[in-house]
Amino acid sequence: MKGENNIIQAREIIFRAEALTVTSKLDQHILLQPFTVTICCGQWINIIGHNGSGKSTLAKYISGHEYDRLRIEGFEHRNFTGTLPIITQTTSEYLLGSTPYEDLVISYEQFGSHHIGYAEAIEQIASALHIDHLLQLPIEQLSGGERQLVAIAGCLMMETPLLILDEITSMLAPRAKQVVMQQIRTYCAERNIAVIWITQQLDELQYSDTVWVMDKLALRFVGSAQQLFEEEAGTSEAERLQLPIPWAVQKARELIGLGHSITQLPFNSEQLVKEVHTVE
Repeated sequence: MKGENNIIQAREIIFRAEALTVTSKLDQHILLQPFTVTICCGQWINIIGHNGSGKSTLAKYISGHEYDRLRIEGFEHRNFTGTLPIITQTTSEYLLGSTPYEDLVISYEQFGSHHIGYAEAIEQIASALHIDHLLQLPIEQLSGGERQLVAIAGCLMMETPLLILDEITSMLAPRAKQVVMQQIRTYCAERNIAVIWITQQLDELQYSDTVWVMDKLALRFVGSAQQLFEEEAGTSEAERLQLPIPWAVQKARELIGLGHSITQLPFNSEQLVKEVHTVE
C-alpha cells in the first residue's frame, strides 16, 4: 500500500474523496451514496451509467458548482480553488462573441491567468484544437462540433487542472464526434489536464481509460475500460452491471474465441481494425 500511495502522490492529486456522501440541504435527500475516488493530473475518466444514475450529479459535486446547497459527510480534499468548468451538449449555444476570436477574448478577460497576452493564449489553444482557421468566422456559420470546440477552448483559457465534459458529443455526427474527442484527448494529455468525460456512448472508450460506473446514485465500479469488459468465467463486470456490450468488444471476443490474440480491447470499429492489424 505504501508503494501505491507514493505512485498516487507522484501523479499530483487534484481531488480525493473517501467514503463520502452527498445530500441536499434543502430536503435532506441523498444525492450520492458513499463513494471513494481519486483524480490525478492528466487522467482521463469516463463516467458511464443509465439515465438518472447520478453521473451529472457526481460531476457537478466534484466541480464545486452548487456546493453551497449540499451537505457533505466524509473526507474530501480539493487541490484547487473556486469551481471547475463544465461543458454540456448545449454550452455552445451560449457563446458570447460574434466570432470565435471575440468569444475567446471575452473568456480571457473573465477567466484567463494573464501570465501571457490574450493573442498568444488564443493562438496556442486554437492551434492545438485545430480551430485557428475558424477564429474570424461568424459563430452562426460554425457546425455543432466546431462550436463545441470553441466552448472548450474558452474553458481552457482558465488553465484548469480538470475539465468536465457532459455528453458533449451526443448530438454530433460520428465523424465529428471522433474528431472532437481526439483533439481534446491530445491537447489535455500534452498539458497534463485531467478530463471527466460523461457519456452513454461506449464506443468513445479506450482500453486504458479509467471508468466510473454509476447506478442508482452509487458508484459501482472504478477501474480501466479493459477491466470492465474483460470476460472472466464467461462474463464481465459490465454484464453484471447490465451495461450494453459495444459491437467492437463483441467482435473482439469472437476473434479471441477463434484463437486470435487481442491485447488491447477495442471499443469501436477503428480500434478493432487497428488491433487486428497490429496482431497480424
